[in-house]
Amino acid sequence: MTLTLHGSNGITFPDGTGPFDGGDLEKDVSLISTTTASNDATVDITSGFGSSYDMYLIKLTSIIPVTDTAQLRGRLRQSGSFRSDSTYDTQFGNNASAMALSSAAGTDALGTGSMETYTGMLWLMNPNDGTNAQLWRGYNVYKSANAEQKTASMSGYYDGNAGAIDGFQILMSSGNVNTGTVELWGYVT
Repeated sequence: MTLTLHGSNGITFPDGTGPFDGGDLEKDVSLISTTTASNDATVDITSGFGSSYDMYLIKLTSIIPVTDTAQLRGRLRQSGSFRSDSTYDTQFGNNASAMALSSAAGTDALGTGSMETYTGMLWLMNPNDGTNAQLWRGYNVYKSANAEQKTASMSGYYDGNAGAIDGFQILMSSGNVNTGTVELWGYVT
């Protein structure tokens, strides 16, 4: 099998389709919203979700907690309510009230120093499916409370309630979200 690059003309795939220049991909991605945290108990993204997009990307940049060694967590919203029951499951293990976005605890968790920031991306796949479990996949990198670089990939699902996703929330295991930016991107596949 051969993947052929055509310089600035794009890519031809092994099945002969192409060349593609990426233009089709770019026109189907939209920045929906940007929210900045400022010592907030939760950062809620409640608008921009709906049937217009097949997948969402939540981009988290320079997140710092108020409380040292806190874990970053997220919750899905369905039918206007953030889901805080015990049916989240991630590769990091079952979480009682939220999905784990940072896996480590103790001094390997997030720090409060200016250089101890968390950055990550979380994809919500098939968010309009009101019948099956809601799936996600993500990647992150951060400098921990003990000043070590941490990276992880994550995946999981929420199967506690049938319904389309209509929002997302980030929060800490203790204390507030001191600073950081959350962007919501929509993808049409």
